[in-house]
Amino acid sequence: MASSFPLFVFDKPEPKHPTWGFHLHGGFDARENQPRHRDIGGVTWPKEMLEGILDTATNALDKFELQRFESRVIPIPTGEVSTLNFNLSDSEKDYLYESGLNAARQFFATAPVAENSYGKQPGATSSTPS
Repeated sequence: MASSFPLFVFDKPEPKHPTWGFHLHGGFDARENQPRHRDIGGVTWPKEMLEGILDTATNALDKFELQRFESRVIPIPTGEVSTLNFNLSDSEKDYLYESGLNAARQFFATAPVAENSYGKQPGATSSTPS
């Protein structure tokens, strides 16, 4: 799969429940867009360049998917806690819990529409001619 955020995979033509996505992002604001720098040099430069190209393509697809499903995605800021840190301190765990809880409360307070990629919402009946 090319996308690491395939929310559309869980959509069904006649949904029984909404599908929400959770986007963990570094920083404190989901709109922060800090470019990453990659040093390419030495004997392994072709491999490093190919990794850079694939990383760029995958990130571009993920950004597109996030924009496409923005109304169904809860952005959860991780601050300075790395999303790949599997040895969290108690204070980091507390921060992530509170960050996720606050993000979900803010998201659902806006009464988001649960329309999926088929243009359908759970519980909506399709009209069929009789």
